[in-house]
Amino acid sequence: MPSSVPKITIFSLPPRTLAYYDWLITGLELLKESGAIEIEYSGHWWDRLLRCHPRAMRIAHRLSPAFVDFCSPVDAICITGRFEYKDAVMNFAVDITDSPFVFATALLESVDLYFKYQCPKTFEPAGFPINKHVRAPYHPDVFTFQNKIRPGMLGRPLGHGLNLRRNLRVLRQWEALAQTPKTCSIFASFGTIDHPAPRTTRTPLPAQYNYFSEPTLLARYPGKIHHPNQKRARMVKILRNMNKPDIDARLWRTKDPTLYAPPLSETEYVRHCAISSTVVNISGLRRSIPYRLCDTLLTGGMMATDTLAIRWHEPFEPFEVREIGDMGYELDEDVNWPGITSALGEIYATTRTTPHDARARADAYERKWSPRAFARYFVSQCEQSLAAS
Repeated sequence: MPSSVPKITIFSLPPRTLAYYDWLITGLELLKESGAIEIEYSGHWWDRLLRCHPRAMRIAHRLSPAFVDFCSPVDAICITGRFEYKDAVMNFAVDITDSPFVFATALLESVDLYFKYQCPKTFEPAGFPINKHVRAPYHPDVFTFQNKIRPGMLGRPLGHGLNLRRNLRVLRQWEALAQTPKTCSIFASFGTIDHPAPRTTRTPLPAQYNYFSEPTLLARYPGKIHHPNQKRARMVKILRNMNKPDIDARLWRTKDPTLYAPPLSETEYVRHCAISSTVVNISGLRRSIPYRLCDTLLTGGMMATDTLAIRWHEPFEPFEVREIGDMGYELDEDVNWPGITSALGEIYATTRTTPHDARARADAYERKWSPRAFARYFVSQCEQSLAAS
């Protein structure tokens, strides 16, 4: 007998990348708790073992890396599942890889919907723009099955598992921070200016589907791209030169003592996000959007970032994201540094988190970005796919 509400059965939930799915799983579990859907988890016994606890993967990897590689290959980048409602059935995949131009083509061909967390803003025949000079080609099937592709969002890792209570405990701690007074105007924190070495014949072979990895990009296009990490020192220098006490710009690993600041612990990072009106980002790893964006929206701030190549399932409001110019993999001579300096100065002079801004951001978070909102979007897309079939 068909269920009176939609039923979701998840077949694969890769333990290695479980944290990437926390946001969606938490939202779906909340919908289940309210009676809006049913959800069931399937998969091999070793999948269930490795995702039973946040530390299970670390312990298993310490005991036997080969076992973990067998059970959860590094190239296993997708949830797969089935959506059933009123005798109708459709299949879906959820792709979390930090490569906007790489798709699991067998799944893209086979499923009815393919959710892409790092979804390109547009699909141009010339390929995905790494920078002004270089484009990464799409597989031809991306255009054949483009109608199946839906954008998603990269949420904050929570409990690293399926336990709703544990995930909600972490989520509520983050959400409560949105009420923190914003005493810092601009916050920028970067780890290092180093980048991977270009691939050589002596470099260990990559995973089979790690197509256009960063070492490969650097080796294939010498002199045509500059790694995003190379922009970090310049960004910190611009902010430091503004000489404002409420600007916190730091670089953890640098030989320049004028730019260095001690690394932040996870707790310190969370607190710095909470007190900051604006958080600065430079897109990296093939121009993907990092967790930093969700962290900023979650704690009631605005992100100032280089030009985004990625879209989420809802548009960003001007009070949520401000794009300040091309950086990423651009050559240094192609970056409009005076324009970026001017944009940061304008943000400092005009952007403060007023009570009106705080309310608008809180409303946008609940309406668009919270786990429940993302799960509602996911379910609605599946329902629309069923209706169209």
